[in-house]
Amino acid sequence: MEHEVNGDWDQDWLAEHTVGTGPFYAAEWIHGMRLVLKRNDNYWGKPAKLAQVELRYVPEPEDLRMLLEKGEIDIAEKLAVDQIQALKGVPGIRVFEGPSFSCHYIYLNCQRPYLNDVRVRRAISYAIDYEGIVDYIWQGTAVRMEGPVPIGFAEHIPVYQYPYDPDRAKALLKEAGYEKGFTLRIMHSPVVPEWRQMAIVVQQNLADIGVKVEVESYARVTRGQVLSIREIDFVAAARAAGASSTRIMLRHILPNCIFPVVVQATLDLGEVVLTAATLSFIGFGAQPPTPGWGAMVSVGRNFLRDYWWYTTFPGLAILITVMGFNLLGDAVRDILDPRLRRGP
Repeated sequence: MEHEVNGDWDQDWLAEHTVGTGPFYAAEWIHGMRLVLKRNDNYWGKPAKLAQVELRYVPEPEDLRMLLEKGEIDIAEKLAVDQIQALKGVPGIRVFEGPSFSCHYIYLNCQRPYLNDVRVRRAISYAIDYEGIVDYIWQGTAVRMEGPVPIGFAEHIPVYQYPYDPDRAKALLKEAGYEKGFTLRIMHSPVVPEWRQMAIVVQQNLADIGVKVEVESYARVTRGQVLSIREIDFVAAARAAGASSTRIMLRHILPNCIFPVVVQATLDLGEVVLTAATLSFIGFGAQPPTPGWGAMVSVGRNFLRDYWWYTTFPGLAILITVMGFNLLGDAVRDILDPRLRRGP
């Protein structure tokens, strides 16, 4: 084989090149940025109608929406729900909505302490406000699942739907001997922005029955970045030069994977403020007499005509704080991400 090295059957070469008989071939690939496909004029079947397709990797939904509104891209996926709602009615943009098999689960490790008791698992099921998640986070664009298999599959069988019943949840915890509560950890991926909001709602719901939930997302970000970076050529070159695993990790992998974690932490601060304000506004967050910007806006809107400042200044505080953290996150990303400094 032409590109075989040390009996690898061309695997290193195929990691960044393609050999096939399909309607397109990979003309350009910049890791973590874009993939350009061009029409294969030697394709044995009907020629593709498009001469070229460019797939861009845009991790931030805000950047994706901006590119779509400017007309720099034709199709966008993985937009946040609120962005989809805002795009409706924008000239030149069509929003397609339809049934989906996309599902969102919470996986419980039944071998862990507390969760290995079915009464605790049932208590968690009673404690979560599913309808609130559908109405306020997904803004009516989702439905509650009726079982582990989504609606539309032949294997779909409806099962018992737990109602939102915190009192029943507390009774089950007391029956299981955990009346004083305990602590759980929930980890989510930042790939879907709504997952963090759902995790925060679950955190609040379980806090109402005495269960403390620690929300984690950075482990998933770091792991994905490390798995991606370790396959790049400079890591293989360092390994071939005899560098130890410790040196490769500290000298080559860690400096290149730390920036997403720093950026994620900065952006999460603004998201936490906005989510807390939103939950407080609709009555799910901090309850009086505990002050909250969202609660202030909610109460002040009833007196907006005569006492406009009751709503205006808490709203401005939310706006300035969230924008400040987002701008800080963008600046940190521009400084730390070598791909943005280097350009295509």
